[in-house]
Amino acid sequence: MNATGNIGPNLVSSLHIIGMILEHVYREGDVQSPPAKSLQTTLVPAGGATIVEFTPLVPGVYTLVDHSIMRTEKGAVGFLNVTGEPRKDIFTSSHPPKLCAGCKIHP
Repeated sequence: MNATGNIGPNLVSSLHIIGMILEHVYREGDVQSPPAKSLQTTLVPAGGATIVEFTPLVPGVYTLVDHSIMRTEKGAVGFLNVTGEPRKDIFTSSHPPKLCAGCKIHP
């Protein structure tokens, strides 16, 4: 479970985890009502919060962004490092990962 807040004061945020489906989304942090299910992006209102649940299937670095992608230039980006056993039944590659030269997201 991950809780995300937006202290605003004026703009909404569109939470998206690249490569992930949000299994349960408790909009505005509402744990009394049934959650939304299987979303890719959810709004976080100005001055509000959202709670999301998801299960990464493979280890790796997952990038959390505000889907107003231009905001990554202002620091609205996060990284979730997931460890665990590789899942070759889901993902395999004969090429090792390489860092992006000059990339602003993966320094």
